[in-house]
Amino acid sequence: MRVIKKTTKRPLVYPKRIFTLGLVQGEQKREVRAFTDVTYRTHPIPRGTPTTTLVNVVPTAELHTQPDGYVTSYQDFVAWYRPRTNKFGEPVPGETELTIVMRVDMGKDIPHWLFLFIVGISGQSSMRSLALHLAKSINLAKGLR
Repeated sequence: MRVIKKTTKRPLVYPKRIFTLGLVQGEQKREVRAFTDVTYRTHPIPRGTPTTTLVNVVPTAELHTQPDGYVTSYQDFVAWYRPRTNKFGEPVPGETELTIVMRVDMGKDIPHWLFLFIVGISGQSSMRSLALHLAKSINLAKGLR
């Protein structure tokens, strides 16, 4: 596990946020079912699926060097990566399906509308970063720059 400190910019007039997270990468230990959308259909995540997990950790004395003006915030995040399949259940070469479950607590002083706006923007930014990182990794594996 790797410990990550993540900070945010100031959301309008509210204090900046700081997160202390533990990053764990591995495989799903047993099958779980995730809700896919507002219709409450479930989506199986099979055992052995590659996963990335960010969990909130309580900072120890050496990690708890919070800069002035920051509010401690909490985030739990799990992402599963599976080969994308067509309507016949066959894998589609070169495509991956990403399932994300996330919980974020930015603190009590941020209105709900602003929280949704911040999470939406950061989610879009994260997906763009992930796409760029994956493209770079694929190019490096192929010996391209």
